[in-house]
Amino acid sequence: MRSGSGECLELLGSWVQTQNKSIGAFSPKHEIHNYLTSQSLSCKIVDMTKKKSLLQKELQQTRPFRSPAQEAVLAVLRTADLIRRRFNRVLESHDLTLAQYNVLRILRGAGQQLPTLAIAERLIEQTPGITRMLDRLEAKKLIQRERCAEDRRQVLCELTTKGKSQVRKLDSLIERTENECLDTLAKKDQSILISLLEKVREVQF
Repeated sequence: MRSGSGECLELLGSWVQTQNKSIGAFSPKHEIHNYLTSQSLSCKIVDMTKKKSLLQKELQQTRPFRSPAQEAVLAVLRTADLIRRRFNRVLESHDLTLAQYNVLRILRGAGQQLPTLAIAERLIEQTPGITRMLDRLEAKKLIQRERCAEDRRQVLCELTTKGKSQVRKLDSLIERTENECLDTLAKKDQSILISLLEKVREVQF
């Protein structure tokens, strides 16, 4: 398969032969310049259409995406998955998953007892297994639960002393991992990313 630059050279050679046959000499310099410029732009366009995006390479996809919207959505999902896996690797040595850490973070941020439903609503990722997750955290003695005195149907959750200590110990590790995930973006670019993602989320609710 010929490269874009190879095609350009062949086109130029054909043009030169045509000019030599018709007038026996080259055209004025500006004509050659115009021709080379137009052909160079054409070759660049061809090369750009053939070039695969990073996401295509990661997904080993040979066909182009159906639309920019499709590529953007898949890029967000792919990026979120990579970040999630990175945090899970970091938290694994502390016997926690990212979802479990998220529960601890929510309870610390609330600063008070929260009903199970309120915790579920605040999760970054919705999960149908919130009760089982709370069971595991309680078994690790990181949270404690009790029935609400006013409404016995509600179960209230809060951090234990051990749970508060665990979250506090993880603060610096979590912050470092957050920074590492976006260290290729300048602060200004991070702010732009936040704004763009907010615009996407606004229409989802």
